[in-house]
Amino acid sequence: MSKFYPPNTGPQRMGRHTGSAVLALCCGMLSAAGLSAAELSQYREFRLGMDLQSVSRLAKGQTAEAKVIHRKPALLEEMEWHPQFSSEASSRSDPVRAGVFSFYDGALYRVLITYDGDKTEGLTAEDLTAALAAVYGPASHPAANITLKSEGIEENASVVAQWEDADAVLRLARISYRGRIALLLTSKRFESLAERAAVEAKRIEDQEAPQRDADRQKQQAEEDRTAVAKARIVNKPNFRP
Repeated sequence: MSKFYPPNTGPQRMGRHTGSAVLALCCGMLSAAGLSAAELSQYREFRLGMDLQSVSRLAKGQTAEAKVIHRKPALLEEMEWHPQFSSEASSRSDPVRAGVFSFYDGALYRVLITYDGDKTEGLTAEDLTAALAAVYGPASHPAANITLKSEGIEENASVVAQWEDADAVLRLARISYRGRIALLLTSKRFESLAERAAVEAKRIEDQEAPQRDADRQKQQAEEDRTAVAKARIVNKPNFRP
């Protein structure tokens, strides 16, 4: 793999397109100048623990409406982020393709970012790791695979580099099928709570499914009766043998 060179330095054989891609990644991937390794719980302006309204405000209207995943035993929500949909000129050069913010009882506990393939084309694992290490410090390189869910699709990914402290873990990963780059930031505590809540929510939903089906059938039957009664009122005076 080729050595990472800061923008406008190093051998010219990197090429204009690769050099500009590294520049975009270094400047646009994190946009967190001055962030120290101690602040692993932050991605750009977004910090783990923020409420949904604060995240939406920082995203400058580039988010979709929050989607409720489960309501009990805890409220689990997701909100998609599409910075490339912005009319701002800076957004057109942003390497981020999309993001998914996940909330546990209203608090941000996971950030999943996927990057535009065209804007990361040619970047090596060293390039990507160096861009993040400039912000978060030295990385570890565990041989691990993870499952990512983005834009409604679950995909396997291999971990390229990882940063971790007592509260959070940040993983740089390459999605296996399409080779797209992804970044996953999670709160250790709330990720665990959310996973347990999702399992319990599935158990509750399965337990309540028969009653929900019965209620739905009852409501449908009532709606059908109402429709027939309305049709009778309209049709009876007009019927002629």
